[in-house]
Amino acid sequence: MHELATSEAIADVVLEEAAKREAKKVLSVQIEIGGLSFLNPEQVRFWLEIKFEETIAHGAKLDIKLIPPEISCPGCGYKGTLEMKDDPVYHFVLPSLSCPLCGSSKVVVEKGRGCTVNRIKLLCP
Repeated sequence: MHELATSEAIADVVLEEAAKREAKKVLSVQIEIGGLSFLNPEQVRFWLEIKFEETIAHGAKLDIKLIPPEISCPGCGYKGTLEMKDDPVYHFVLPSLSCPLCGSSKVVVEKGRGCTVNRIKLLCP
């Protein structure tokens, strides 16, 4: 359940930034979750809503986008998306990535790996 730990880290970042700017309210938070992070966006939303209760972020709009994985293959030149099946096993063991065109395992992940807070909208004095 790494969604809980990730959500706690996101909430900490949001609340710290709000405190630095002496914000009265957190209005919205924009987050991108990479498909290769194997985070469930709905679980992240659930935990953030709980973490934001009784804070200035309570009720903030959560804009969470899932970013599909994109790879490139130096072997054959393939650039594009990577089909990933939703398998709970991936929460414990990472799948081996390979090029859908030539099968090479020497692919480069271009997008979809991390989890990023892109924007925090605050109401400041």
